[in-house]
Amino acid sequence: MTVNEQQTCQNAEAPLVTVLLVTWNRKGEIGKSIDSVLAQTYPNIEILVIDNNSPDGTYEYLQENYPMVQVICSHKNMGCPSARNLGFPNCRGKYIYSLDDDGWLQEDAIEILVRELESEPQIGVVMSQIREVEQDGTFVRKKPANVDGPAYLGTFVGCCFLIRKEVIERIGGFQDDFFRQGEEGDLSIRMMSAGWVVKIQPESVMYHAPSPIGRSQNMFIYYALRNTMKTGFRTWPFPWNWLRAFSIIGKAISYGVRHGYLLLPLQMMVQLIAEPWISRKLRKPAPRHIWRKQRALNANPSSEVPEITGPTS
Repeated sequence: MTVNEQQTCQNAEAPLVTVLLVTWNRKGEIGKSIDSVLAQTYPNIEILVIDNNSPDGTYEYLQENYPMVQVICSHKNMGCPSARNLGFPNCRGKYIYSLDDDGWLQEDAIEILVRELESEPQIGVVMSQIREVEQDGTFVRKKPANVDGPAYLGTFVGCCFLIRKEVIERIGGFQDDFFRQGEEGDLSIRMMSAGWVVKIQPESVMYHAPSPIGRSQNMFIYYALRNTMKTGFRTWPFPWNWLRAFSIIGKAISYGVRHGYLLLPLQMMVQLIAEPWISRKLRKPAPRHIWRKQRALNANPSSEVPEITGPTS
């Protein structure tokens, strides 16, 4: 058998992975992400980019420099969760790796995660370890920093995870009204309720240099608190969904006073009034044992496979 025949055989045996990138106005950064995907040791990859209506020429840049990449242009900036939802049905892979456009991968990152999903059918999502660029050019381990080895988590980080397409087909994708921040917690509790678990494999590494484009701390806090409240009203059991909402109001007041973002508490109060009505048709509380397990894993990741079956009361 020739080398080319051996490579073709390898590709046929390896499940197809679709790498899904969502981008907006980051023409100068997305090339590094794509180059890192093209350099992966895993032999069977396709790349799909969702361009969130970038006015900076991102689409033309990709067409000229990466003709092998499929690009879908949205009619507006949909945010990350909805743009990923747009991409999911267009992914042909058995597995989908979601990568941020300001991050890049260690060359064996995808190969390591595919092995995890192939060996543990109960894993719905497995994420890479994030190493974030510091000002001095060094990298620091992030999210979650308290994990030294493979561990099971209560949620994942949306910039570097591998998910079974079957999960999306069975439980649906992200919430379309989140826009950004916090969508992973909602998907995770729904996924755990359906019998899958979340894992991190730190041997798979994603490097991250947070782009200043489309990023501000106040915006981050607003969406994080708002979407945390949404997740509570939609998936947390009563009365914890309401207690969580009032806790978020307290956090908004604290942050608003400390950082001069005095509009934030008012925004969260408006959300508290509106969200129960908005979420009434979407509300599907998780079984209490799943809710407890997610909270426990968020606080303390476990090296033991979590027990997520059992009584639903």
